[in-house]
Amino acid sequence: KEQTAKTWADVDPSLPADPILVYGPPSTSGTRDALKELVLEVGCKADPAMAALKESDEDKYDQVCTEVRGDGAYVDQGEQDNLIVQKIENNPKAVGVFGYSYLEENLDKVQGLPMNGVEPTYANISDFSYPGARPLFVYVKKAHLDAIPGLKEYLAEWVKSWSKGGPLAKIGLVANPEDAAAKATDAATNFTTLKGDELK
Repeated sequence: KEQTAKTWADVDPSLPADPILVYGPPSTSGTRDALKELVLEVGCKADPAMAALKESDEDKYDQVCTEVRGDGAYVDQGEQDNLIVQKIENNPKAVGVFGYSYLEENLDKVQGLPMNGVEPTYANISDFSYPGARPLFVYVKKAHLDAIPGLKEYLAEWVKSWSKGGPLAKIGLVANPEDAAAKATDAATNFTTLKGDELK
């Protein structure tokens, strides 16, 4: 069924009757992929009607469950999170989809919205309790470790960089909790072969 909600109150009567307006990334963005996988598809899977649609028409299900609205309720802002922040600052009734680092840098201008009652904080993203959190993976083919000069050193740089105070954190990467970081570090330094169930 086509989305007809014009206001947030049309979605949920407890919400204000303000027009739906979401600024977000384009279809080429990894953040848009995360929006589809972690929000849109999860919402569809929770709806029994969508499960029935998936059984009867998988193409229609994919369209309904992964495409953002094209009627002006979702406005593509390109790959510019700073522009999304500016738009929200100028229209506090709008919602934006962007990376956590931009929220953290602009808490004086915008506020994060909880998902399923979980606030978008560093700790909640780090431990993946925030439903919009997504992991970053680095995969290396074990046979290439000795065949490609510098590959082991490259992995060693990743290990040094992904800690809480590391250079990647300075540009917005939320570090894993210590136990997950230790496991990742072990895999990247001992070149542990992953099992299929570890790729989730």
